[in-house]
Amino acid sequence: DGFRRGRARNPRALAARGIAVRIVAPADPAWRAGMAGETAVLDVEARRRLGQRALEIYFGQLFAGEISLLDLRAGRLLAGADPAAPLWAPRSAWTHWDPAFLAAVRELYAGFYRDDATRFAAGVAALGLEAAEPVLRAHFGTGDQRAVRFRTASFRASFHEVFVRCRDTGTALHPGFLPLGIALACLYDGLEALDLPLDARAAFERAAA
Repeated sequence: DGFRRGRARNPRALAARGIAVRIVAPADPAWRAGMAGETAVLDVEARRRLGQRALEIYFGQLFAGEISLLDLRAGRLLAGADPAAPLWAPRSAWTHWDPAFLAAVRELYAGFYRDDATRFAAGVAALGLEAAEPVLRAHFGTGDQRAVRFRTASFRASFHEVFVRCRDTGTALHPGFLPLGIALACLYDGLEALDLPLDARAAFERAAA
């Protein structure tokens, strides 16, 4: 039921933020046609559009509602017949976020991408991640985040280090970190496969507007 609700509601919520996507089932004729069309290697701009849209979907779901569909792995998002509204065929991995956890994650991202150290620190504290704050800052990176290459190995190393820091300080992590980790792992898998730098800040700005 939650997955069905997310499939029905999330595209409308994303569209309200200027993020067009069409969610389909793998058996949908449009998806099958899109898969057939993806046999050719996509050019750089086509890959960039898909990567930007994947980032927008990830951020947009966090800021537009309380249900996220998690599967943004490589091969789950296709250009389809309309490049402005790619096809997305996620498997039935989804989560209904705890409101307090979601609010803290939003603060964390807003603090970072809006260069607001106070909001970033508030998000860290609300998530109970004070012990891992240096790891988070290193993972988010420096600069304006307009040309970010996403590497799954780097994400896994950072996420593992966060868990280690929390374990060593006796910090109990919120259960919401499990679906958040799955969502990020799927996102990194899809973005790494595109193999080009992406504008994470622009994706956040559109999604969180």
